[in-house]
Amino acid sequence: MVAEQARPKIFAVLIKHIKDNVDALTVHELCELSLLLRNFGDSYEGVYDLIEPFILSKINSLSE
Repeated sequence: MVAEQARPKIFAVLIKHIKDNVDALTVHELCELSLLLRNFGDSYEGVYDLIEPFILSKINSLSE
């Protein structure tokens, strides 16, 4: 029961930290984050709107 209550709080803190520092993340980290968040359903859908511009602005740095 404690773990069930703590998990959303931990994710809320992590998401806030990511939002505050999203510009410091690499394209790889942003893509990994978006893949990770898929596993949590729609709970963190707003994060996609936040990270999308950063991925698009760094799209030219991607390589095969």
